[in-house]
Amino acid sequence: PLRAVLILLEAGIPDPRAATLVLRYDSEWDGPNPDETGGADDASPGAHLDALADPEGRLEHLVSSPAWVVSGWLAERLDHLRHIHLWAGPERTREALERARLEEAPLATRLGGRLDRALADWLEKAVRYRLVERATVRAPGESGDGRPDAPAGLADAAKGSLSTAPESGR
Repeated sequence: PLRAVLILLEAGIPDPRAATLVLRYDSEWDGPNPDETGGADDASPGAHLDALADPEGRLEHLVSSPAWVVSGWLAERLDHLRHIHLWAGPERTREALERARLEEAPLATRLGGRLDRALADWLEKAVRYRLVERATVRAPGESGDGRPDAPAGLADAAKGSLSTAPESGR
């Protein structure tokens, strides 16, 4: 989720509601936490979580949502699109890229700006580098939850052993 927040910031979208939305929702896993859904009004990120989790009504909801909701959704999806080929296998990668091309790219175009360019660039790269054909499936035990493992050294760094963290090169 923090990568999606960084995508928002890099796109020049510092809206805290959009950041809260991407921190509370993960489109590739379980959807929203039931304790976090609902909200007093349309301006609350929680008010949009249930609608985003519903594949049948999601696109309609996004078309009629404020720009910060659409931006949060697009950042969250772009985060997954950039990594899905590393863990989900060819079929799921193909489905995610096709959905992005048919649903998320038009939303991004409507919104415009850096997020639109970033999504269009990534979809172009996915074709150019044949990510569907190169997609792999990770075994469920490889990272504990089916997601890709952290790069070498980062898991140790997260446990408190910073001496094993890789050099950044900068």
